[in-house]
Amino acid sequence: MHGRMARHNILNAEVSLRVSERLGHLFPIILGEGASFAKVLMPAAKNKEPSYSVGDAVWVRSDGLRVIVETGNKADSIIEKIKRWAPVLTDDARGSKSLYLLFVIPNQYQRTDWVKYAKEKISTSVFSALALAGYDSRYLASRVGIVEWSDWFPAYQEINEEAFAPLRVWQLNKQQQWQMTSLADPYNTECDVDQTDADRSIGYAKHLYGVPHFLRDNPIDLSNDLLYLAKTLASSKVKEG
Repeated sequence: MHGRMARHNILNAEVSLRVSERLGHLFPIILGEGASFAKVLMPAAKNKEPSYSVGDAVWVRSDGLRVIVETGNKADSIIEKIKRWAPVLTDDARGSKSLYLLFVIPNQYQRTDWVKYAKEKISTSVFSALALAGYDSRYLASRVGIVEWSDWFPAYQEINEEAFAPLRVWQLNKQQQWQMTSLADPYNTECDVDQTDADRSIGYAKHLYGVPHFLRDNPIDLSNDLLYLAKTLASSKVKEG
């Protein structure tokens, strides 16, 4: 595996495992790249052109908010990814408002002002271009966040609890200024998913292949669903016979 890609995958796995380990009560389900495709997140999207965007992971908050995680460190790449995800986030705005796009940026040892540079480039070019293209740039700005690795983990074996516990990230406000906001707080990042639906989806997700065992606490009982499925299949075979 290419060294850069290996580092990318390790960083993504590491931050996702840290979220599940320390914030599992807030984000009970952590899903991988296979569940991060736009067509999986928004199977009934209304946009005419299909989106082929895919994230690196999805963190599911207890109320149903799905945080699409992208790990990367190139400003131009981040800008292009925001543009590609814009139709999906816009479609979601018409429905459950359950998607949020988060960029986790590895430390830039050669450039200490990288996040400042990236944020300036994003705020001055991306959202103005999206507005010209007919998108609600204010809403999109409220659904895109950036955080640098050192914001949460300032040094080896250290965690900035004040920033990591509430999952504080950089986000543009209505005045187009960057400020920190909490992804763990539903009042900061709204989600219109019905809580009963969210609970059932999270319960079902704990049965997915590849979900770590420590994330399988209190999975939803599938016995009635499996019994119903078995009876349905048996009935259809009898009719065919």
